[in-house]
Amino acid sequence: MVFYYTGWETGGKRVGGSIEAGSRDAAVRHLRSRAVFVTAVEPATTVRGAWASVSAAMRRSPAARAAFFRSFAVLIGAGIPVRRALDTLIRQSGAGPFSEALHSIAADVENGTALSKAMGRHPHDFSHVAVAMVEAGEIGGSLDETLRVLADMEERDRSLRKRIGAALAYPGVVTLAAGGLVLFLLANTMPAFATMFAQMHVPLPLTTRVLIRAGAELHAPAPWAALGAAAVIIFFAMRRFKSSDSFWAASVDRIRLRLPIAGPMIAKATVARFARTLGSLLHAGVDVVGALEASAAVVEGFVYRSGLRAINEALGRGETLVSPFEASGLFDATFLQLLRAGEESGTVDAMLLRLALYYELDVETALSALTTILEPLLICALGAAIGTIVASIIIPLYSMIGNIQ
Repeated sequence: MVFYYTGWETGGKRVGGSIEAGSRDAAVRHLRSRAVFVTAVEPATTVRGAWASVSAAMRRSPAARAAFFRSFAVLIGAGIPVRRALDTLIRQSGAGPFSEALHSIAADVENGTALSKAMGRHPHDFSHVAVAMVEAGEIGGSLDETLRVLADMEERDRSLRKRIGAALAYPGVVTLAAGGLVLFLLANTMPAFATMFAQMHVPLPLTTRVLIRAGAELHAPAPWAALGAAAVIIFFAMRRFKSSDSFWAASVDRIRLRLPIAGPMIAKATVARFARTLGSLLHAGVDVVGALEASAAVVEGFVYRSGLRAINEALGRGETLVSPFEASGLFDATFLQLLRAGEESGTVDAMLLRLALYYELDVETALSALTTILEPLLICALGAAIGTIVASIIIPLYSMIGNIQ
């Protein structure tokens, strides 16, 4: 279970972060062993714990994690012991949740805990994949190479996310601007005309009455409070859906993957991340079953996560590598063909990394097509919304002018 804590160090410095422990008492004992005076420890399942997890996620920096792995690899490759290397990186990391995680890891390593196990106590800062790769690097004596591979993974994953964000930035800005403009017209323009129409006893069409009612509601606090509450509920529901295997999470994920244009793009992005993760784990020396289990843990969405678990179970029963992938129906012919070639030649890790690059480029192409389609659609939607508002005002105005004549 993950616990979020706050406290004070011996020197009077306030600290806070997350830690995985079997119980609240175990988390407190671990923190006290680091000479931390604990003021609060909350599990992630409580309201305060959920809020702490959101706050920590907002302050978490993938760039800092990638830089940590890169610098750590250089220091270990130069022959510097792990403990001294961690001290150096702690001084460079500054303040924040990630720095606090490094302090905790350094204290565990000082007490004789393996680096991978110490990192595993901080699942929100180091994924199952990172922990598995570091453990394989420790066992195989290639920790510096493993850390370099982890740095590459973090940077490529961050680069893909940035490209997706950049491609969706323009449609997002247009949508926000359009929504703001429509709300402004409803809240400020419609009430003024409503007063005039009421004084002149002008008969109003249905659309005008609806828009006037909407404009009046926007001046009341209740709709805004309801909108804020709905936004918070949707946010936390989406966070739970990412890792949930419930019926509703499964249904939402299936619908998401069936969406036109966006569905195939989501599937390709998921396969790209999975292929890069699995290829990197195999390259680091992790066995296939362990690598698949760790890779499935970082995949978002019920459909692919459950499919990968079934594949892992089939491999555990002794089936060949390609057969369960083919039976899952989640991977296209290109993926299966290259995976088969990698299995036959003994280069599965290299083939998976090549597939990851292929699908990442495919996602970029799909994003370009999606934004090309979205731009005119958004402009048409904005024109239709403003046209409806203008028509709802002009029609009663014509009727009012006719009555005056």
